[in-house]
Amino acid sequence: MTHFMGYRRPNGDVGIRNHLLIIPTVICANQVCTRINQMVPDTVAIPHQHGRSQIGADKERTFEVLAGTGRNPNVGGVIIISLGCEVVDPHELAEAIRPTGKLVEVFDIQSVGGSVKAIQHGVELAKAMRAKLDAMKPEPVPLSELIIGVKCGGSDATSGLASNPALGAAADSLIQQGAAS
Repeated sequence: MTHFMGYRRPNGDVGIRNHLLIIPTVICANQVCTRINQMVPDTVAIPHQHGRSQIGADKERTFEVLAGTGRNPNVGGVIIISLGCEVVDPHELAEAIRPTGKLVEVFDIQSVGGSVKAIQHGVELAKAMRAKLDAMKPEPVPLSELIIGVKCGGSDATSGLASNPALGAAADSLIQQGAAS
């Protein structure tokens, strides 16, 4: 195998998935994001416990994690939902993701008239964006452009005996064929 089927992003990155993320900028928007995710198939909500009363490095870390999640090559589009009064600026977050060339939409719950209207608005945006993502077709991509991320589960004693060596062998095999890990 010298190729894999991937989605080439406008900035040249390649992903093997074509996720539509729904990212809240603050814990207060989690429920709206989760509800949109429940109503629109093939979306991924990224609820978190941050975005309020954060300052300095703590605020910056939350921003960078959310931006990095949106920039991931496996993401084809992002909907950013704010409450309208958080410390993570939703428009700055969108601007941090946009250089990838991905689809990015932003709205805030208060401006659209509350949670119920925000869910309706978000569902409409998600359905339209999901249709655009579904129209994208994966293409053959050389293994030399594949970058895989690995993580040790560390959940029990058997991971060191079975899972980690198996993951290492798989990574070694892909690296020998030109991929990176």
